[in-house]
Amino acid sequence: MKITWFNLKLAEGQASLNENSITLNKMAMSPFEGAYRVKVGMDEKNNIIIQPLSKDYISHMNLNENDYLGIQITKSYARINSKELMNLVSSCLKLNLGKEAIKYPAKYNENEDHLVILTGKGE
Repeated sequence: MKITWFNLKLAEGQASLNENSITLNKMAMSPFEGAYRVKVGMDEKNNIIIQPLSKDYISHMNLNENDYLGIQITKSYARINSKELMNLVSSCLKLNLGKEAIKYPAKYNENEDHLVILTGKGE
């Protein structure tokens, strides 16, 4: 009997964006449970990319403190708080981010070890 095991890391999660933060639900946050910090960027399709970073990785790569952000992790969600980041995201995606969150699906790319927030703003 062949069994296919489910990998919850690969399940689709949800990310909420507001004027101050990116919040990941329980499914989306699973790859970040051991993360010390994160890198946030954008791909050519205007999807938001979040990569978990370990303390060892940061110290070995001699990263500048402006290259990564802190992440708060609780039992039910993870949050990246940065008004500056959200201003950049808002500008790049032409979003009007306020107190009310805008929700997007998020998928973990296991090969690249990063989360992709599917903004639907790509070309």
